[in-house]
Amino acid sequence: MSDTIKRIPALIVCGLALTGCSLGTENTDVTDPAPNVQYASVQVGDLHVCALTIDGTGLCWGDNITAQLGTSDVETRLNPALIQTSLKFDSLMLGALHTCGLVSGKVHCWGANNVGQLGIGINGFPAGVPDSVTGGLRWHTFGTGGVHNCGTTTDSLTYCWGSGERGQLGEGTTGGQKFWPFPRLVTSDSFFVQVTGGASHSCALTEVGQAWCWGDARFGQIGTGQFIGEITPALVADGHVFQSIEAGGDHTCGVTVAGEGYCWGFGANAQLGYGGTNSQGSPIVVAGGHTFDFISAGGAHSCGHTPTDELWCWGLNDSGQLGDGTTDIALTPVRVNGPISTFRGVSVGSGSLGSITCAIGTDSKLYCWGRGTEGQLGIGERVQRVLAPTLVNGSI
Repeated sequence: MSDTIKRIPALIVCGLALTGCSLGTENTDVTDPAPNVQYASVQVGDLHVCALTIDGTGLCWGDNITAQLGTSDVETRLNPALIQTSLKFDSLMLGALHTCGLVSGKVHCWGANNVGQLGIGINGFPAGVPDSVTGGLRWHTFGTGGVHNCGTTTDSLTYCWGSGERGQLGEGTTGGQKFWPFPRLVTSDSFFVQVTGGASHSCALTEVGQAWCWGDARFGQIGTGQFIGEITPALVADGHVFQSIEAGGDHTCGVTVAGEGYCWGFGANAQLGYGGTNSQGSPIVVAGGHTFDFISAGGAHSCGHTPTDELWCWGLNDSGQLGDGTTDIALTPVRVNGPISTFRGVSVGSGSLGSITCAIGTDSKLYCWGRGTEGQLGIGERVQRVLAPTLVNGSI
C-alpha cells in the first residue's frame, strides 16, 4: 500500500459498486475563493469537473464523496480548488468518481478505487491525492470510463484496468475475475492512437481512422450492428473513417475526416442527434448538416464543436445542459448561446447524473452550464440549473 493510500482517513462508508466507497459519513461544502487563473482545457465527470491552467496546474470542483477532486479530503468544493500535488499535467480525464492525469508519459489517478480503477495494484480505499498507475509503462494517450480506464503506450500497445464485468477491458474475459487493479493488455492486432471509455464499453481509433469498440452492447453502443457484447475489440460497422471518437455513458459519437458527425448506442434521450429516440446499433448521422471537428458524448446529451468555434448540443436538457436557454429536449442539434457563443472546445457530463456542459470560450475564459446541485458549475453555490454559459469563478 502506497503512502498516498495510508494518508486517507480510516473511516469508510461503502455503497453500490458504481458509487464506490466514500471517506467519512458525510462531507461539507468549502467555499474558499477560487484562485485567479487562465484555463487551457476542461473535463467533466458525473458530478465533478476538473480543468488545467496554461502551465499544467490542475484544479477540480463539485462533488468529492470519494476524494475525486484530489484535495486530500472529501469536502465538496463550490469553487475551483487546487489538486494537492506538485505535478504539472499534460491532460486530465474524469470517470464517474475518479480522476486521472497524464504527466510526461506517466498516468496518475485518484478518487474511488472499489474496482481497481486507479490502477495502483490494489482495490479498496480511495486515494485523496494522485497516485501513479503501476507497471512502469510509458503512456501516449488514455481515456477514462465510468469505473475503468484504457490507455495506449509509447510502444503502440493498449491496456485497460478497473471494472471488466462486461468485457470493457478488452482482454478477452468476462465474469469470474470482474476487475483488474493494474493494466491488462487489450487483445487486438490493431494499433490504436486514441482510446475512450463509456459506462461499460470502450472504443479506439487506429492511425488510419478505423473505429473499434468492445464491451457492453445492450444498446448498440459498440456500433457493430449487433446488440451483442464483445470481450475484445470489434470493428465498428459501415466503414467510416474517423478523425475523433468519444464514448459517453451508453452511446458513442465520432467525427469523420470529412467533418460529419455520427452517433450510435442508447438513444432514449435523443443523445444520438439524428431526430429520434430509438437506440442504434450502427453509426447514424447527426442531423443538421453541420461540420464538426469533435463531438463530446455524455450520459444523456452530446455536444459538437465546429471548425468555426460554434457549439451545437442535443439530447436531454432538463437542467439546461444544452445551453440554448431552455429545458426542452432537443432531437437535433441546437446552438449554444449566451454571454458568449464561440468556444475552443467542450466537455459534457459523462454519467447518468452528468447534466452539465463546460467549455473554454474563445475569450480564453471557462464557462459551465446545466446542473449545479453539487457545486459542479464552479460558481460558488449550489443551484438547481443554469440555462446558459456562466463564467466559472476565478477564470481570467
